[in-house]
Amino acid sequence: MKRTPEMKEIEQRMAPGAWSAEGFLGDDPLGIERIQVDRTAMDRLGVSPGDLGEVLDRLWREGCARFGCPLDATEGVQVQVDEAKGSLACPFGHKGTYGKGLMQVTIGDKTLRFSPLSIHMIQEHGFFGGIGSPYRVEPEDIAALAERLSTCPRRPRGVPSPGCPPD
Repeated sequence: MKRTPEMKEIEQRMAPGAWSAEGFLGDDPLGIERIQVDRTAMDRLGVSPGDLGEVLDRLWREGCARFGCPLDATEGVQVQVDEAKGSLACPFGHKGTYGKGLMQVTIGDKTLRFSPLSIHMIQEHGFFGGIGSPYRVEPEDIAALAERLSTCPRRPRGVPSPGCPPD
């Protein structure tokens, strides 16, 4: 696929050191064309970027309410949100900014990492990060997480970890 001037401009903003120290593309030779590959995976799974982004956004909000304490989202799924000062703009050109922070979702021995901006880029642009980028998450992993959250019973609300608010 031939890169349009707009695609080239977006990729320049996503390069390491442009809008973020680490960048968004990793060492992926496809650049933002990775969106098409991920779209094919989502079509195969029967999910949309909006659906997956909604799940992540909900986990972000629930995790933020825990003030940095872990949240057991469901059996075997733990969420930890750490907020930070500052914000980033969307490299795709959306108006507004997205707060800095990190959400780690641990499922067994696998940990998925998200920021508010990465959640936005998944939900609104179908961009899951370039291969090798710090926030790259496979659409299949998020779809599996979404399925697990919808089919596994939530643990009973009760006594939180010491020093943490209840769920």
